[in-house]
This record gives sequence, C-alpha cells and structure tokens, in this order.
Amino acid sequence: MVVVGLVALGIALRRPLGRQNVATRLRLAVAALPWLAERPARTVVLIAATAATTGCYVVALAVVLRGFGVDLPFVAVALAYLASTALASASPTPGGLGAVEGALVVALTGLGGPVAPVVAAVLVFRIVTFWLPMVPGVLVLRALQRAQVL
Repeated sequence: MVVVGLVALGIALRRPLGRQNVATRLRLAVAALPWLAERPARTVVLIAATAATTGCYVVALAVVLRGFGVDLPFVAVALAYLASTALASASPTPGGLGAVEGALVVALTGLGGPVAPVVAAVLVFRIVTFWLPMVPGVLVLRALQRAQVL
C-alpha cells in the first residue's frame, strides 16, 4: 500500500502540473493544521467522516462484486480499492474517471477475480457511486439558479 502511494506520488511529481498540484495541496494542508489543532474534536470528526466514507465505498464495491458472483475476501477488496484510488488520484481526469475503473479491474483480477464479472461489477459500482449522485446535484443546481440564489 505504501509502495503504491509512493509510486503514485512519484508519477505525479514527474510532471510540472503534478508538482504544482502537490505543492498547492501540501500548502493548504499545512495551513489547515492550526485550525484543526484549535479543537481536537474537529480532527476526530474529520478523520471519522473520511474513514466512514471510504468504508462505505469499500462495502458498496464488495456488495456489487458479490452480486456478480465474484467471491473475494473483504480485506482484499478493501486493499484493492484503497490502492486503486490512491494510484488513480494521479490521473488528470475529474474524479479519476477511467483511471479508477482500470486500476480496480487490474487489482481485482490480480487477486483472482474472473475478468468479465469484475469489469461488470466495477462499472456498476462506478455508476452507483460516481454518476448517479450527480443527478440530484444537477437538479438542485438548476433549481437554485432558477431561484436566482446562484
């Protein structure tokens, strides 16, 4: 896992845009540290919310995989998801579009999952977790624009 993260960081730092993005995000993170240190409860809530969100994505992926008959251990699915999303974060596409799917398919088939069901499960997972949540967002955005709030 650490190796995958270091490889992704190395790939991102090889490009000027990647270096700029990493430097900008690092500056923002360092600037936020005093704000988090003022109230440790904020830090706990932040970490818990991030872990819960990631946990829900892992559970969703595991459920979709089981629905397509792919029987992989939950811990293996979790590690594949974490490694894939870390690697895909270096992708220049919004939401890692394409990179997450490819990395997940490679990781899950590498763990012994059959190719066709893994591809189908990954696509359904991304539809449910990436594309469908956009629908209410677009509807609310248009309603707010009509009401001239935005």
